[in-house]
Amino acid sequence: MESAKKRKNRFLTSFVILLSVLFLLVSCVGCSGLSFLPQESAPTTGTEPPEDAPTIANPNPQPEIFYNRYTGLACDKSILSCRPISVCIGNFDTSRQEGLSYADILIEAPVEGDKTRLWALSTNPAALSTLSPVSSVRDYMMPICTALGSIAAYAGTTDTIGAGATLHPGDNLDYLYHNLSSTFTKDQDGVLSTNGTALLSAAIGQGYSQEDTGVVLPYRFADTGSVYTPNSNRIRSISFRFSMASTVAFRYDESTGEYRREQAGTAHVDSLTGKQLSYANVLVLFHNVNYYHSATETTFSLDTASGGGGYCYTGGGVVFVRWSYAADGTLSVVDDKGESVLLNRGKTYIGMLRITDSASLIAT
Repeated sequence: MESAKKRKNRFLTSFVILLSVLFLLVSCVGCSGLSFLPQESAPTTGTEPPEDAPTIANPNPQPEIFYNRYTGLACDKSILSCRPISVCIGNFDTSRQEGLSYADILIEAPVEGDKTRLWALSTNPAALSTLSPVSSVRDYMMPICTALGSIAAYAGTTDTIGAGATLHPGDNLDYLYHNLSSTFTKDQDGVLSTNGTALLSAAIGQGYSQEDTGVVLPYRFADTGSVYTPNSNRIRSISFRFSMASTVAFRYDESTGEYRREQAGTAHVDSLTGKQLSYANVLVLFHNVNYYHSATETTFSLDTASGGGGYCYTGGGVVFVRWSYAADGTLSVVDDKGESVLLNRGKTYIGMLRITDSASLIAT
């Protein structure tokens, strides 16, 4: 029979073993390696939804903004792929001018008789309700239209053989050569007018692409929301002559950052809208000139092959530029660092002046 002392020792030994096992179990709580032990889940932060939670759309999404590559201004997405059309408008005559304020780029070149021609280039032709008076062109006016990737619309040419006798390279809508009587309307005084819808229809009829061809433009734009001023020289007024009878001026408006156009000493106003023509940038490009004399008249032609110098007025400042055409017809206009000229966002005026008229340029 077991003695009381032995029973007591066996009890103490069992008790010590039990305590050791319990101690071991307690020390293992929280050990992730023991799967049989209950584990506490991590606290919820509220920043990460459960995997099966539905996606909630942003209640205030930021709209995507598209920029017209010819003006740098915000525009409708459809304009990005729309090929521009340039229409030749007569200037310094008695006819009313309509639709010029819709042009994103306005190009001006001299012709005989102390007059000029205005190329109204629009990247949204469908918005043009009226363009008048549509006029004839000269050969030296065509390279810049091609370089800007536009379809050129006009009423014949007076170069070489006579009006309508030749067709210029590129995609053109010539009222005389193409016999586009349904595209251009002639009033009782013989003044031609057209509109964007008619021009687009004629372009389709000629098989011309309606898509922007993505040509390399001769300029780049300042950052959105910024105003670029080339230097500290503040230019408030620019004036020059295409002839003794045709003086053009631009007055800089500090509040809008635009140059308001004047001619013949008064504001140049679009008769269609009643608005004065104004531009964020004024490019003046000087050309060498060739004169041709006959028994009855003297004509001339601007040299677009040799390139030349000029000025860019923007943001109330000015920078000297050099321009030239590459073999593929691309127009380059670079600043004194050899980089594409930097413009402020908005419409641009390009004046094609004779080098002999450079002395008339006054900027103050």
